Amino acid sequence: MKVVSTLCAVMVISLGCFRMTAQDNPFTQMADKPYAEYAQEWYGHYEEFLKLDTVECRKVVRQIEEVARQTGSTEWKMYVDYFELILTKIKNNYPAVYSEKMLQQEFELLDKARKAGVGQIEFKLRDEILVNYYRFRNYERSLEQCNIQADRLRDVSSGDVPEKARYLIQAGNLYYYFRDYTKAISFYEQALNEPETGYNQWYRLGALNNLGLCYRYGLDDLDRSDSCFHIILQTKYFLSKDEEKRDEWDGIAEGNIGRNMLMRKEYGKAIPLLKSSLQKAVKSGDYGFASGSANMLAAVYLAQGNTAEAKRYIDIALDYYSRWPRESVLPQIYATMSKYYATTGNAALSMAYMDSTLAENKRQAEEFNAIQIVRVEQRRHISEQALKDEQLHTETIQKAGYRRSLIITVISLFLLGGILFRYLVLYRKKKAAYGELVRKLQEWAQVDTLIDKTLNESDQTETDEQDMKDFILEESDLLLMKETERLMTEDKLYKNNALTIDMIAQRLGCKKNHLSKVINSHTKNNFNFFVSEYRIKEAIRMLSLDDKTLSIKVVAYMVGYNNRNSFNVAFRKMTGMSPTDYRANLQKK
Repeated sequence: MKVVSTLCAVMVISLGCFRMTAQDNPFTQMADKPYAEYAQEWYGHYEEFLKLDTVECRKVVRQIEEVARQTGSTEWKMYVDYFELILTKIKNNYPAVYSEKMLQQEFELLDKARKAGVGQIEFKLRDEILVNYYRFRNYERSLEQCNIQADRLRDVSSGDVPEKARYLIQAGNLYYYFRDYTKAISFYEQALNEPETGYNQWYRLGALNNLGLCYRYGLDDLDRSDSCFHIILQTKYFLSKDEEKRDEWDGIAEGNIGRNMLMRKEYGKAIPLLKSSLQKAVKSGDYGFASGSANMLAAVYLAQGNTAEAKRYIDIALDYYSRWPRESVLPQIYATMSKYYATTGNAALSMAYMDSTLAENKRQAEEFNAIQIVRVEQRRHISEQALKDEQLHTETIQKAGYRRSLIITVISLFLLGGILFRYLVLYRKKKAAYGELVRKLQEWAQVDTLIDKTLNESDQTETDEQDMKDFILEESDLLLMKETERLMTEDKLYKNNALTIDMIAQRLGCKKNHLSKVINSHTKNNFNFFVSEYRIKEAIRMLSLDDKTLSIKVVAYMVGYNNRNSFNVAFRKMTGMSPTDYRANLQKK
């Protein structure tokens, strides 16, 4: 009896210690619950973790390790690995320093999370990777990871990963930055179709705001733009802390509706909205936005002929700009000042500020173009490497295919014989035909590059030998066609799913009908077929890569199609087989 009493006492003490540990460890309460039930709390601990010193960080990691040991859960083991990775990054002075080694560790853990089915870690890591690629100007890789993320998110619901809307918004923001408004709108709309919660509501407001800007600048649709900002004003916040910051988003929404009214020349409606926006922006400390609202008020008063009020708000705009400079606002203030001095009869100052406006707009355009050039260079580098990998992979598959074909042939002849022999011959003929078709399609997808190179070299020689004036007169259509092809091969305009012949004609500075005739004359096909050729050739190159992350849906989207069905139809029409058949027979070669 004494032994039993002693054991009971030990058990009581042990249980007491466990209860104390559970109380001290905030993660214990999350154990054995679905991720969606503790996601918000988990993210709060993550945010706090980033602010701790390394000693405190190590303590948190030990707490997570404790839960992982108690539950034996793969999910919690992944949390340990993830927080260990963050701790390593903190020790290495991240984000000031971001090395290839860190990137490799992130990708390794991402792959591990994907295979283990721990989506919350997979999506979080990929989101961090694409942000880091963007931060360090590797825009092509950033967009590549963005598209993979979007494709993977189609397979999950917000019920499993509550952050889904946030990740979709991140993708939209990336495309919005590159002024690809069509794709940005697609991602924002997907995000806003997800359930609204206290966790994602603040991010949704940002999506609504940018969606309104896309409708304004991308589609010139001010009514739909207004509707997005009105939704922001009508939002009922889930969290009291967000309700306390209502003025911040309300001021932004009112300012944007006021700008739309200004663009419509509805000055009477614009003034109260812009004044309210200005007051709320100042109250929330957003002097950058306040300077923009003040400048728009100055523009309204100038349009109404009230130069005194216009000057007053110009001064306010300059004051707030000095407190929080926003590059996009400065040329707008200069333009308003130029109009003000023109109205008041000071031509010299008007011209000076107009020159400043043009100079600032040019600087911003050059900066954006520099970013686009970086993207083009990265795309070229990636394409060259992909082509080398494709060639190597094709050779390997061919060798393996020859061996496999030989073994199958011998075994089949031995086992089937007689009646099945004819079936085997027919099957091998069909397979050989498909294999030959795949080979020819790959050659077709690459032949334009070789032709373009030869033509460029030949044309350079001819240009040197001929008088430029005669050359332009006689070969203008050829030059127009070659420039059109350059836009396709170098700028890859065909990847824009909203591409039209008007867009290309405008870029080339020619008439749409003339460009259409040139394309028909040189290719013997219409514009749609001309674009489809480039898209399908690029699709063939991508489908030939040994990259399992490139699903047919992703390939369709990346080469310029809005959906898989239209891609399948175009691919079959161009090649005689479906993308699925192409990929399957490529693997069998």
